[in-house]
Amino acid sequence: MAVSIKNAQLLRTWEDSGAILPDGSAEFVLKQRVPWNQLFLYVPSPLQPHPDFPALLYYDGEVQHEKGGMGNLISRYRGIFASDPTLLEQVDGSISTTSEPIETTPKFAGPPGTDPDASPVTRSDIATVGNALANNYTKKLRGIDSFYRTGFVWRRHYAASAVPTYTNLVGYIVIPPSTPYAPPTPPAGQNYLFTGISWRQQGGVVTVDEEYQLSGPGGWDIDLYTYPGP
Repeated sequence: MAVSIKNAQLLRTWEDSGAILPDGSAEFVLKQRVPWNQLFLYVPSPLQPHPDFPALLYYDGEVQHEKGGMGNLISRYRGIFASDPTLLEQVDGSISTTSEPIETTPKFAGPPGTDPDASPVTRSDIATVGNALANNYTKKLRGIDSFYRTGFVWRRHYAASAVPTYTNLVGYIVIPPSTPYAPPTPPAGQNYLFTGISWRQQGGVVTVDEEYQLSGPGGWDIDLYTYPGP
Protein backbone atom coordinates (compact mmCIF):
# COMPACT_ATOMS: atom_id res chain seq x y z
CA MET A 1 0.00 0.00 0.00
CA ALA A 2 1.44 3.39 -1.00
CA VAL A 3 2.31 5.84 1.76
CA SER A 4 0.10 8.92 1.58
CA ILE A 5 1.77 12.12 0.45
CA LYS A 6 0.69 13.99 3.57
CA ASN A 7 2.32 11.45 5.92
CA ALA A 8 5.42 11.27 3.79
CA GLN A 9 6.12 14.97 4.28
CA LEU A 10 7.97 14.10 7.49
CA LEU A 11 10.62 12.31 5.42
CA ARG A 12 11.16 14.71 2.53
CA THR A 13 10.46 18.08 1.01
CA TRP A 14 8.30 18.49 -2.06
CA GLU A 15 7.38 21.14 -4.62
CA ASP A 16 4.40 21.52 -6.92
CA SER A 17 3.97 23.17 -10.32
CA GLY A 18 1.35 22.98 -13.00
CA ALA A 19 -0.33 24.25 -16.12
CA ILE A 20 -3.86 25.40 -16.85
CA LEU A 21 -4.78 24.26 -20.35
CA PRO A 22 -7.22 25.91 -22.81
CA ASP A 23 -9.46 22.84 -22.99
CA GLY A 24 -10.58 23.25 -19.37
CA SER A 25 -8.10 20.76 -17.92
CA ALA A 26 -5.08 21.17 -15.66
CA GLU A 27 -1.85 19.21 -15.29
CA PHE A 28 0.18 19.42 -12.09
CA VAL A 29 3.62 17.95 -11.41
CA LEU A 30 4.49 16.97 -7.85
CA LYS A 31 8.20 16.56 -7.11
CA GLN A 32 8.99 14.63 -3.92
CA ARG A 33 12.41 14.02 -2.34
CA VAL A 34 12.33 10.53 -0.83
CA PRO A 35 14.75 7.82 0.40
CA TRP A 36 15.90 5.89 -2.66
CA ASN A 37 15.53 2.47 -1.04
CA GLN A 38 11.90 3.28 -0.16
CA LEU A 39 11.03 4.92 -3.46
CA PHE A 40 8.11 2.69 -4.38
CA LEU A 41 6.41 3.26 -1.06
CA TYR A 42 5.72 6.79 -2.22
CA VAL A 43 4.59 6.10 -5.80
CA PRO A 44 0.89 7.09 -6.00
CA SER A 45 -1.69 4.45 -6.80
CA PRO A 46 -3.26 4.61 -10.28
CA LEU A 47 -5.76 7.52 -10.45
CA GLN A 48 -4.90 8.60 -6.88
CA PRO A 49 -6.07 12.21 -6.29
CA HIS A 50 -3.61 15.06 -5.97
CA PRO A 51 -3.12 16.00 -2.27
CA ASP A 52 -4.49 19.53 -2.71
CA PHE A 53 -6.66 19.26 -5.84
CA PRO A 54 -8.65 15.99 -5.75
CA ALA A 55 -10.09 16.52 -9.24
CA LEU A 56 -6.56 15.93 -10.57
CA LEU A 57 -5.69 12.21 -10.77
CA TYR A 58 -2.29 10.56 -11.02
CA TYR A 59 -1.41 9.09 -14.40
CA ASP A 60 2.38 8.78 -14.73
CA GLY A 61 5.75 9.81 -13.31
CA GLU A 62 9.52 9.44 -13.34
CA VAL A 63 12.40 9.09 -10.88
CA GLN A 64 15.85 10.66 -10.46
CA HIS A 65 18.59 9.09 -8.32
CA GLU A 66 20.77 11.44 -6.27
CA LYS A 67 23.79 11.03 -4.04
CA GLY A 68 23.34 10.30 -0.39
CA GLY A 69 20.73 7.59 -0.82
CA MET A 70 17.98 10.01 -1.86
CA GLY A 71 15.90 10.39 -5.00
CA ASN A 72 13.35 12.59 -6.65
CA LEU A 73 9.94 11.12 -7.46
CA ILE A 74 8.12 13.21 -10.06
CA SER A 75 4.38 12.48 -10.32
CA ARG A 76 1.98 13.93 -12.88
CA TYR A 77 -1.71 14.54 -12.24
CA ARG A 78 -4.41 15.57 -14.71
CA GLY A 79 -8.01 16.63 -14.22
CA ILE A 80 -10.86 18.90 -15.30
CA PHE A 81 -11.34 22.26 -13.57
CA ALA A 82 -14.01 23.75 -15.88
CA SER A 83 -17.64 23.17 -14.91
CA ASP A 84 -18.50 22.43 -18.57
CA PRO A 85 -15.33 21.79 -20.61
CA THR A 86 -17.32 21.29 -23.83
CA LEU A 87 -17.79 25.07 -23.85
CA LEU A 88 -14.02 25.26 -24.42
CA GLU A 89 -14.03 22.79 -27.29
CA GLN A 90 -12.00 23.30 -30.44
CA VAL A 91 -13.48 22.59 -33.85
CA ASP A 92 -12.21 22.24 -37.39
CA GLY A 93 -13.61 21.38 -40.78
CA SER A 94 -12.25 20.22 -44.11
CA ILE A 95 -13.62 20.32 -47.62
CA SER A 96 -12.25 17.80 -50.08
CA THR A 97 -13.20 15.95 -53.25
CA THR A 98 -13.48 12.25 -54.11
CA SER A 99 -13.59 10.61 -57.53
CA GLU A 100 -16.87 8.81 -58.23
CA PRO A 101 -18.55 7.23 -61.30
CA ILE A 102 -20.08 9.87 -63.54
CA GLU A 103 -23.42 8.00 -63.46
CA THR A 104 -23.78 8.92 -59.78
CA THR A 105 -23.91 12.67 -60.33
CA PRO A 106 -27.44 14.11 -60.05
CA LYS A 107 -26.82 15.89 -63.35
CA PHE A 108 -26.21 12.69 -65.29
CA ALA A 109 -28.90 11.51 -67.67
CA GLY A 110 -28.99 9.36 -70.79
CA PRO A 111 -31.54 8.68 -73.51
CA PRO A 112 -34.60 6.91 -72.09
CA GLY A 113 -34.37 3.14 -72.18
CA THR A 114 -30.63 3.01 -72.85
CA ASP A 115 -27.87 1.44 -70.84
CA PRO A 116 -24.47 3.02 -71.54
CA ASP A 117 -22.72 -0.15 -70.41
CA ALA A 118 -24.84 -2.51 -72.50
CA SER A 119 -25.62 -0.90 -75.85
CA PRO A 120 -24.00 1.74 -78.05
CA VAL A 121 -25.73 5.07 -78.34
CA THR A 122 -25.17 7.52 -81.17
CA ARG A 123 -25.08 11.27 -80.96
CA SER A 124 -28.26 11.38 -83.00
CA ASP A 125 -29.95 9.35 -80.26
CA ILE A 126 -28.91 11.93 -77.70
CA ALA A 127 -30.03 14.79 -79.92
CA THR A 128 -33.57 13.42 -80.02
CA VAL A 129 -33.94 13.30 -76.23
CA GLY A 130 -34.58 17.01 -75.87
CA ASN A 131 -33.20 16.94 -72.32
CA ALA A 132 -30.40 19.33 -71.42
CA LEU A 133 -29.19 16.91 -68.75
CA ALA A 134 -28.53 14.31 -71.43
CA ASN A 135 -25.58 16.43 -72.46
CA ASN A 136 -23.67 14.77 -69.61
CA TYR A 137 -24.17 11.45 -71.35
CA THR A 138 -21.88 12.57 -74.14
CA LYS A 139 -19.10 12.71 -71.57
CA LYS A 140 -19.45 8.96 -71.12
CA LEU A 141 -19.05 8.51 -74.87
CA ARG A 142 -15.88 10.61 -74.77
CA GLY A 143 -14.38 8.34 -72.11
CA ILE A 144 -15.07 10.55 -69.07
CA ASP A 145 -16.06 7.89 -66.54
CA SER A 146 -15.79 9.82 -63.26
CA PHE A 147 -16.25 13.21 -61.64
CA TYR A 148 -15.13 14.89 -58.43
CA ARG A 149 -17.77 15.13 -55.71
CA THR A 150 -17.28 17.76 -52.99
CA GLY A 151 -17.49 16.57 -49.39
CA PHE A 152 -17.32 18.25 -45.97
CA VAL A 153 -16.19 16.85 -42.60
CA TRP A 154 -16.80 18.61 -39.24
CA ARG A 155 -14.69 17.69 -36.19
CA ARG A 156 -14.99 18.47 -32.47
CA HIS A 157 -12.14 18.20 -29.93
CA TYR A 158 -12.77 18.64 -26.21
CA ALA A 159 -11.86 17.42 -22.73
CA ALA A 160 -14.18 15.60 -20.34
CA SER A 161 -14.01 13.93 -16.96
CA ALA A 162 -15.54 10.64 -18.16
CA VAL A 163 -15.65 8.43 -21.23
CA PRO A 164 -18.47 9.38 -23.66
CA THR A 165 -21.70 7.38 -23.27
CA TYR A 166 -23.25 8.08 -26.69
CA THR A 167 -20.95 5.95 -28.84
CA ASN A 168 -24.03 4.00 -29.98
CA LEU A 169 -24.92 6.95 -32.23
CA VAL A 170 -21.89 6.42 -34.45
CA GLY A 171 -22.96 5.41 -37.94
CA TYR A 172 -26.32 7.20 -37.83
CA ILE A 173 -27.83 10.49 -39.00
CA VAL A 174 -27.55 13.12 -36.25
CA ILE A 175 -27.64 16.86 -35.69
CA PRO A 176 -24.13 17.72 -34.40
CA PRO A 177 -23.91 19.68 -31.13
CA SER A 178 -24.07 23.43 -31.77
CA THR A 179 -22.75 24.81 -28.46
CA PRO A 180 -20.55 26.75 -28.42
CA TYR A 181 -19.68 26.33 -32.11
CA ALA A 182 -22.27 25.22 -34.63
CA PRO A 183 -21.27 23.34 -37.78
CA PRO A 184 -22.21 24.89 -41.13
CA THR A 185 -25.94 24.57 -41.80
CA PRO A 186 -26.51 21.78 -44.35
CA PRO A 187 -27.97 22.82 -47.71
CA ALA A 188 -31.62 21.87 -48.23
CA GLY A 189 -32.01 18.09 -48.42
CA GLN A 190 -28.61 17.32 -46.87
CA ASN A 191 -27.68 16.16 -43.35
CA TYR A 192 -24.83 14.92 -41.17
CA LEU A 193 -23.69 11.38 -40.36
CA PHE A 194 -21.86 10.70 -37.08
CA THR A 195 -18.89 8.86 -38.57
CA GLY A 196 -16.55 8.40 -35.63
CA ILE A 197 -15.51 9.09 -32.05
CA SER A 198 -12.24 8.38 -30.24
CA TRP A 199 -10.96 9.19 -26.77
CA ARG A 200 -7.90 8.88 -24.59
CA GLN A 201 -7.82 9.04 -20.80
CA GLN A 202 -4.90 10.39 -18.79
CA GLY A 203 -5.58 10.70 -15.08
CA GLY A 204 -8.80 12.63 -14.65
CA VAL A 205 -8.91 13.93 -18.24
CA VAL A 206 -10.61 12.20 -21.16
CA THR A 207 -9.67 13.81 -24.48
CA VAL A 208 -12.48 13.28 -27.01
CA ASP A 209 -12.46 13.64 -30.81
CA GLU A 210 -15.68 13.42 -32.84
CA GLU A 211 -16.26 13.46 -36.59
CA TYR A 212 -19.36 14.25 -38.65
CA GLN A 213 -19.66 13.98 -42.43
CA LEU A 214 -22.04 16.02 -44.54
CA SER A 215 -24.12 14.06 -47.04
CA GLY A 216 -24.44 14.73 -50.74
CA PRO A 217 -27.64 15.98 -52.36
CA GLY A 218 -30.68 14.09 -51.09
CA GLY A 219 -29.16 13.30 -47.68
CA TRP A 220 -27.99 10.04 -46.17
CA ASP A 221 -30.25 7.07 -46.88
CA ILE A 222 -32.81 7.04 -44.05
CA ASP A 223 -33.35 3.30 -44.42
CA LEU A 224 -29.68 2.64 -43.74
CA TYR A 225 -28.68 5.41 -41.34
CA THR A 226 -31.66 6.24 -39.13
CA TYR A 227 -30.98 5.48 -35.46
CA PRO A 228 -33.33 2.65 -34.35
CA GLY A 229 -33.60 3.78 -30.74
CA PRO A 230 -35.91 6.36 -29.14
